[in-house]
Amino acid sequence: MGKMSTKVVRVFERELRQKILDSDKLATIDYHSILGMSTVELKQRMLEEGIACQHNFYVEMLNLAQLFLEAVLGLAAFRQVNNFIAKWQDIYDPSYPPFSPITLSCFNTWSMFDVTFGSDKETLGGCFLAIASQLSLNEIYLQIARNLDKSRLGIYLVLGGDGRSVNLCELVTNRVIVADCVSGYKAVPGDLLLVRLVPQVLAQSTRYVMLTTPYQLIRQKPQEWLQYFARHAIIPDQMSSEEKLYRHMKYGKNPMYWIEFIFYGYCNYREEVIFMTGFPDQTHTQPAHNDYQKKLR
Repeated sequence: MGKMSTKVVRVFERELRQKILDSDKLATIDYHSILGMSTVELKQRMLEEGIACQHNFYVEMLNLAQLFLEAVLGLAAFRQVNNFIAKWQDIYDPSYPPFSPITLSCFNTWSMFDVTFGSDKETLGGCFLAIASQLSLNEIYLQIARNLDKSRLGIYLVLGGDGRSVNLCELVTNRVIVADCVSGYKAVPGDLLLVRLVPQVLAQSTRYVMLTTPYQLIRQKPQEWLQYFARHAIIPDQMSSEEKLYRHMKYGKNPMYWIEFIFYGYCNYREEVIFMTGFPDQTHTQPAHNDYQKKLR
């Protein structure tokens, strides 16, 4: 446990627990349902409600983690972290196109689980995990919290789908994955998607859930992205390629790397998918970036 997590644990009982439990926002999270359902009841609900249920469980945990985040950032000791997140929240104004290409789920998962702080490079999601066991969450919700903390963006080639599920192949690892999508995106073989996946939480399931609205990378081919990864020494079948890919897609070259790419690479949108293009290491390929505009002059 790093210094920041240790600090959170130390102040949790003294300053945070009652502040969180007294919050009016708990009513929107159905916190008592999270606490009260047994593991057996949760599994039964998942089986009955299917795709939407799996996604909703992750959303419920994200909302609880967000409530924790707001409480932590209200403490004087975390003013620097608060200033960082507030700054980028003001700049990106996360919502949905046409207002902002940065969706709320994209911004919240990035700020909670990808951005690191302090000398020990800790995430706020890691701090939440440090006190999650004290919130009386059952094992499935604890697993959901761990899955969120491990999650990252990935780039996937669409192989096909059945209208609700999408068959994907991840670039570099060549892992073939079946992911359920609640946004309404209809799989078109050959599409390239930038999306954050999380595993379904039923033990017998190997399927995934698209946690964020998919970003479709248009006018680009898989080979061009493999060339991008090669520029960053991430080459399929080489030793440590999966670990390098994980670190690159989660942390980027700097904290703003992937979210800035989404912001400047944005092109257009539909209700179920957001379109973007370019490469994060070539700002002149990103349509909303000044370097792209200079290229057109």
